[in-house]
Amino acid sequence: MIQAHTEKRKHPRYPLKCPVSFIFFNNLKIGETSDLSLGGMKLRSRYMLFTGETYDFTVVVNGHAINPKGKIVYIENQPQFTYGTGVSFVDMSKDHHSRLSGFLSGQKQ
Repeated sequence: MIQAHTEKRKHPRYPLKCPVSFIFFNNLKIGETSDLSLGGMKLRSRYMLFTGETYDFTVVVNGHAINPKGKIVYIENQPQFTYGTGVSFVDMSKDHHSRLSGFLSGQKQ
């Protein structure tokens, strides 16, 4: 179901395009971020994930992979048969959190 959303971010977001991969129906799928923060990301992909479900993601930042587990918060229709998916990070290792934090601290909002 596609639904409107209310802004609830606690962390600043950065307009970044980073490669993302995830498993969807037992197949590896790809997309990219349209924005990224310590608390989550907006994923742009051709796949309509399920609101409320949790997925394991791999996001490549500055040549390094981070592996957050993220819950789907909202989905928006985008042009050309793509979806904008709001993902809230619910679990990430301390090392990957630190790597993401260091990367984002050098970015402009």
